[in-house]
Amino acid sequence: MLDFISPILLLICGLALFYGVLLGLKKIVTHLTRPQLIVLLLVWISIGFYFNLDYNTQFGCMLTTQYTWAIPNIVYSSLAAVLIFCSYAVQNRRYQLYLINIELCIWLYKLLFIKGGYYIGIGGAPDESILFYDVISLNLRLLFRSKTQEKPISIRYLILINFLVFKLLK
Repeated sequence: MLDFISPILLLICGLALFYGVLLGLKKIVTHLTRPQLIVLLLVWISIGFYFNLDYNTQFGCMLTTQYTWAIPNIVYSSLAAVLIFCSYAVQNRRYQLYLINIELCIWLYKLLFIKGGYYIGIGGAPDESILFYDVISLNLRLLFRSKTQEKPISIRYLILINFLVFKLLK
């Protein structure tokens, strides 16, 4: 009965985010500091771990819930958290970028080759909660990388990177 609310809610959130980007989210993003992005990213990773959004292996008609404390879920989430925290703790800017790039490559590998949740159910539609989590997660990682690099990332490039990454999933 309530299955139709989730896509509508995500559509409204997506439109609000799009209009927010056009009307002033750029100001908010430019005022975020690296420590604030670290906290946001670590909280987002722990949300993904707890609700099993970060490592989900559902595929096809296999709509089963997975165990949150599974070893791969713990390994991927803790590895991401440790690399992100170490990239903040290291003083050398070059090593910070190395750690961020390593974490981003590991996360993209997991997203493109290991993770499921994009072709589930009878129609083969993506799970909206997993898609929403991954979009926010990718954007937070790219924003953290741009803050570390001290070069602001253009909103156009963020949208292009999101489109390319999620187009590869299809």
